[in-house]
Amino acid sequence: MYEEILPYPGWISAILTWLFFSNLKDLQKTKFCIQRFINSMIKLGFGVSQIKAVMTLVSGIQMGPPRLPLQKASKEFTAKAESKLKSLHILSSTG
Repeated sequence: MYEEILPYPGWISAILTWLFFSNLKDLQKTKFCIQRFINSMIKLGFGVSQIKAVMTLVSGIQMGPPRLPLQKASKEFTAKAESKLKSLHILSSTG
């Protein structure tokens, strides 16, 4: 079911399009996908460093280091987040 949903960058434009054309079925599927994404990231633990790590993974744009005294997200967190994003079909499994 979730494999049919657009990847992360297209969510907002898809939601607005489906809302405009009253396509409630696809709108609801995208909403559930977004909720699964948010819930899975919350379970991993979230702070500024973790948000920057996830946004770098999802967008491909380096978000930079967090301000001092915060530390960069651990490699373990980044690996777990990447694995979860792939399982949700938000990131490509092929690289």
